[in-house]
Amino acid sequence: MLKKTIAFAVIAAACLAAACTQQETRETPVYTGGSVPPLVPASHEEMVKVAGRAPHLGSASFGPGVVVTMFKPTWGLTDARVVGDVIYLLYTPTPQQTTKRLGVLRGGTLYPVFFPVEYADMAFVDNDTGLIAVRANKLRDVYALKNGQAILTNKTSEQTFLSPEKHTLEDGGSCSDPGSENSALDEVRAGHRTTLLTSDQLMHASFGIVDIAADATCDHFNGKSYAAFGAPSVVFELAGDRTKAVTAGWIDIASERHIVFERLDGTFVEADVR
Repeated sequence: MLKKTIAFAVIAAACLAAACTQQETRETPVYTGGSVPPLVPASHEEMVKVAGRAPHLGSASFGPGVVVTMFKPTWGLTDARVVGDVIYLLYTPTPQQTTKRLGVLRGGTLYPVFFPVEYADMAFVDNDTGLIAVRANKLRDVYALKNGQAILTNKTSEQTFLSPEKHTLEDGGSCSDPGSENSALDEVRAGHRTTLLTSDQLMHASFGIVDIAADATCDHFNGKSYAAFGAPSVVFELAGDRTKAVTAGWIDIASERHIVFERLDGTFVEADVR
């Protein structure tokens, strides 16, 4: 999860330098249902054991109607968004470089999106429908993202706002650290907090090793919800008593029709509903 934190910090810095405004967000309600025991995340040693027993994603991992592509990129991923039905990536030509480029991911192949000028930095804005691009001389251009293209607009950077990456469960809720003793993971939806996964359910899913999913990031794809947590990170498919470990790694981007996993060994797994 450190990777995502760093990536967001870089994007936020870039957007602030480009005079973006911060979109107002509502705070998550505070749990008030009684005393809450101290939160003790799973240890590194425990997560190593869970990661070692987690399965590998394959072509049949998501059932019929889903196309799965596995690949190891030569480029470095810095951020990703799904706009409409297109996966847009911000990437560097090599993992060692820092200058970002925009591309579209389809079936494991990265297709660069070309611009008329060179840009020193880029960030997603406006609820992921736009891109702000910063030139070396600090001039800024704003693009609309549509149908795999970037279309130059007349907007100024002051008319844009930062777009933090969205993480939602299948029902539209978000996951949160547990607020009661027997919960491993909570859901907050429409201002209400409920237990999403019990400690017993997570113990069973994690091979009897961990009972709390602290600092989890939750996403959804093709009618199912997922949670990734720990160091090293492990992804779980959330399904109550049928919750199970999916892979050792994390989710780079997810929507109802597209998801991209990044395994600990550097392999990317793209799954697309066809």
